[in-house]
Amino acid sequence: ISKIVFPETEESQTMGNVKLEVKSNYTNLIDAISHGASDGFKISMNVIAMLIGFIALIACVDWILLKGGHLFSANLDLSLNYIFGKIFYPMAWSMGVPAEDIQNAATLLGQKLTINEFVAFSNLTGKTVPIVTEKGLLIVSVAICGFANFSSVGMQIGGIGEIAPSRRTDLAKLGLKALLCGTLASYLSATLVGILM
Repeated sequence: ISKIVFPETEESQTMGNVKLEVKSNYTNLIDAISHGASDGFKISMNVIAMLIGFIALIACVDWILLKGGHLFSANLDLSLNYIFGKIFYPMAWSMGVPAEDIQNAATLLGQKLTINEFVAFSNLTGKTVPIVTEKGLLIVSVAICGFANFSSVGMQIGGIGEIAPSRRTDLAKLGLKALLCGTLASYLSATLVGILM
């Protein structure tokens, strides 16, 4: 899928002879360990900050949608779950999710994309968003197991950008393409499960 989205048009740098020169930036083992621990701490703090930021942003957007929906009708409870449940409905159907599970499956697909897979799996296993058929459960489980979500893109840009600041703009440019490729790869696997069930 990544070769379709980002085709290789030139000869690869890793094709043929590769001259690899590894230069150590560290004086000794202790210096390397201390730098590694320091970099690991920075990356982990960056990941935590990105998760908190994205989940807070989603909660803020949900609140705005809820209040905006109530302006039009007291019974209109708009949320990202509701919107993505409608958007991902055709995708869930095309994967082979049984009719009685399509709406909830689409909601879980939306949660996985907007928040992360942990929230989607938590709602799936906790029966907050129930999937009643075995086939639907298998398809949805495969479709939502992957790291392709908006918060992961932010974590990659922040985390890898911390290690290689000069490549941060490249990461930002490729982030949404990587999100698309990862999502389609999960959906392709889930579709195969739907075919085999």
